[in-house]
Amino acid sequence: MSKAFIFAPPKENEVWVHTVGALGATNTAIPVYSTVVSNVGTAIAYATSAANGASFTINEAGTYAMSMTGIRTAGALTLVISKNGSDLTTTTGLASDQSLGPVTLGTASYGTVTATRYLAVGDVIRPHMSAAPNAANGLVSFCITKTNR
Repeated sequence: MSKAFIFAPPKENEVWVHTVGALGATNTAIPVYSTVVSNVGTAIAYATSAANGASFTINEAGTYAMSMTGIRTAGALTLVISKNGSDLTTTTGLASDQSLGPVTLGTASYGTVTATRYLAVGDVIRPHMSAAPNAANGLVSFCITKTNR
């Protein structure tokens, strides 16, 4: 007889943040998240500041699933996840090997960009937004999870 999980097993290496009130003062496309839902394990180092916004540095090589969600009640919003991005002031100026899937939301919309990639030790993952969300709530989020051991 097989056993089934009623709930997902606990994550061993995950960072999940939400609620963006502003973008970084220096890195003007990088959101500053105000709520940490989960910061478990040592594979991902989460850092945030009012100047630089959020960054997620990889401490263990492996496959990672990333998800970024945004919402705008007025005006368009572009979401991008970058790997080792060199331009932290834009959602459109990233080199193709640095961008992990952009999505542009229309006015009064909600959307998600996801990526699953192999990441090496030292890789830096950052969410990018073309504008600060004008709906600062838990629906504006970023989650990165190491999917293998």
